[in-house]
Amino acid sequence: KEPVQPLIEALQKEGLLVLPAGPNVIRLLPPLTVAKSEIKAAVEKLKAVMADYSAVKQ
Repeated sequence: KEPVQPLIEALQKEGLLVLPAGPNVIRLLPPLTVAKSEIKAAVEKLKAVMADYSAVKQ
């Protein structure tokens, strides 16, 4: 299992379309017609998941 896999699974549960692109790389797959508000929402979800993951790892 790749080190990034728990993050991938958490982001997918939040509704983000992401894939692993290497052992430490997350690939975002936004639609071509993504709106600015959707990007902002996705960034907030990314921040929240990363913060949760960081808190668990410490």
